[in-house]
Amino acid sequence: MSYYVALDVGGSKVLGALFDAKGKIIATKKVKTFAARGTDFVYQQIKLVIDTLLEGRKKVKGIGVIVPGIVLNHDYVEFCPNVPFDHFPLGMLLREEYAMPVALGNDVSLAVYGEWKSYDRPVDHAVGLFVGTGVGGGLILDRKLYTGQGGGGELGHMVLVAHGAGCGCGNEGCLEAYAGKAGLLRRLKAAQTRGRESLLYDYLKSDGSMITSEAFRTCYEAGDELALELIDQASYYLGLAVANFINMLHPELFIFGGGIMESLHPVMLPRIKQVAKNNAMPALGTNLEFSMSRLGDNAGIVGSFYQIYEMVNHA
Repeated sequence: MSYYVALDVGGSKVLGALFDAKGKIIATKKVKTFAARGTDFVYQQIKLVIDTLLEGRKKVKGIGVIVPGIVLNHDYVEFCPNVPFDHFPLGMLLREEYAMPVALGNDVSLAVYGEWKSYDRPVDHAVGLFVGTGVGGGLILDRKLYTGQGGGGELGHMVLVAHGAGCGCGNEGCLEAYAGKAGLLRRLKAAQTRGRESLLYDYLKSDGSMITSEAFRTCYEAGDELALELIDQASYYLGLAVANFINMLHPELFIFGGGIMESLHPVMLPRIKQVAKNNAMPALGTNLEFSMSRLGDNAGIVGSFYQIYEMVNHA
């Protein structure tokens, strides 16, 4: 039996799993990232996870790694805001270190790929949108993960409003600025500054740095006016994005995930569908499926497994 290692490197943790050739998880290992300690320390944490999973295994065929950033050619992490890997040759170093193939990819794109590979029926074209602190995504076109020159799939940075709200990427009017939790937080704090009342303020962290998806759900269900407004607006802009993807790509399937969608999909998904229907070309807006993520936190490492498996086996 041959084996494969897949890692999800995030801002707070490094999660690794050992898979058999059928995609079954045999073992897992998780450590804290300690991103603030710098590039070399995080790299050593990655090696610790890999070494633990490789221990006693002689038939490991390859390593898959996903990071929350832009990746080029399985070799370099070009941009990675939450892990200190900007312009870092992570794939090349791991390939040299372990003398085996390494597949390097974006975390959300590979999460979408994992969800697509695990879907309950064959689908040729799919779009995934994961809405959490930010908005990430992935494209499946002709049954392949589409990344363009390597970094394609930054769906959250589709510009929907000219000269709109500022986004963490430095641009204005991105989908992420209107639907991601960080964007919602900025608008929440602006409303607080203006003196608007809301239950949401009670759920802000003491330093005002973040609020949970569950807090938005609790306040929404309580009928809080600002929570209703923010979630409705997030759903509206997600619906516009979906309409754009329908018109551009005409996919069969949309997959949604991330903390905001997981907490609020019963109210957000119907609004997203309606806005998409109202704004997509009528001839293209039929025969569409909408699905929530089914793999949860394992979606990324499952997608990473499939990527390295296919690289090794030329599938």
